Amino acid sequence: MPQFINNNKSPRSTFFPKLENGFWAELASTTEQVRLFAHLDHVKWVSSVYNRRTKEWLAESSAAKSSDDAKRKAELIGRRLVPGTDEVEWHSVGR
Repeated sequence: MPQFINNNKSPRSTFFPKLENGFWAELASTTEQVRLFAHLDHVKWVSSVYNRRTKEWLAESSAAKSSDDAKRKAELIGRRLVPGTDEVEWHSVGR
């Protein structure tokens, strides 16, 4: 799992990974909202997916060969929950 930070300093707040070098994107429909992560975890690229509605991580972080591979893996999981979404817009974080 990614390193976590508590953005709101509240026990009930949502935890998100502290990204220092990577990418994030969001997929949303009227019933679901998931956040996709592709980030460098120490020395390897990993993908993670977080369901913002249920406030749960959907799967263990998955190792990837590159940033593009991590994005692809995260999108595959995210699109199963939020089908029919348009092109994913990835945002850079860090360097």
